[in-house]
Amino acid sequence: MSVASSEGLKHFQKGQAISLTFLIKEQIMSLQLQGYIDLPDHIKQGGFDHAAVHRRTSRLYVAHTSNDALDVLDCANDKFLHSIPNLIGVAGALVSDERNLIFTSNRGENTVGIFSPDDEASLIKVAVGVKPNGLSRDPQRNILLAANVGDPALADSFTVSIVDVEQKKMIASVPVAGRTRWTIFDSRLDCFFVNIAEPFEIAVIEANTPIGYDVERNKVYAFLPATHRAAIYVDR
Repeated sequence: MSVASSEGLKHFQKGQAISLTFLIKEQIMSLQLQGYIDLPDHIKQGGFDHAAVHRRTSRLYVAHTSNDALDVLDCANDKFLHSIPNLIGVAGALVSDERNLIFTSNRGENTVGIFSPDDEASLIKVAVGVKPNGLSRDPQRNILLAANVGDPALADSFTVSIVDVEQKKMIASVPVAGRTRWTIFDSRLDCFFVNIAEPFEIAVIEANTPIGYDVERNKVYAFLPATHRAAIYVDR
């Protein structure tokens, strides 16, 4: 592990490059290969995608996209356990340690999966937007955001879906400017950040409303649960 200080950090005037130089105070620890864990062969093209660790059980959940399955690994004993099937086009995996839940984004069927690691048979699927990929979660409100890849051939398909985990249903759909990549939740700012592949921007989604802001078009979208509509505001 290395510990770095900000000594040597150089700032240039606005508009110029910024040079970052860090002084290493401890020796860097290198990683050494200990072995391999054999996983099921790919059934079709697609390979693997995202993965997440459940700390209490030391299990690693790997999205095996080409197999429409979530592979489960035992990290304590470095071995493959089994696969959770019938997750079509599974692309993302997210763990909630405090709620003891696992989430999957199933891009091939426009759903997200929710289950407990103690009861995989309890897995339920919630319909969301077009081709869900990235996942993030607001732990206080227990809501899940699915960043949808969308389809250029389908109008208004570039969205993020807000799912109430307790009710197990989508409660909001917020338009974004283009194809999404990944998402995180910032508990301090109380909002989701979603990076957009094109145009190059970060969409900011407030967790409370939820509200989305389209930087390029200078528009604000607010979802109205009572009417199931999204109100559009423009700053003039």
